[in-house]
Amino acid sequence: MKVVSTYEFNNWYKGLTFREKAQVDARIARIEEHNHLGDWKYIANGLAELR
Repeated sequence: MKVVSTYEFNNWYKGLTFREKAQVDARIARIEEHNHLGDWKYIANGLAELR
């Protein structure tokens, strides 16, 4: 699965601590490698919100 970031995500990500970024990076890696979203909500047009 391909993960695409948005401008809003990138701005939010910049404000995270090193530990928080590591957690986000690990979650994104699981999605890309195993197609496993975990807890998520469908929004529209192929867009999902991760919780």
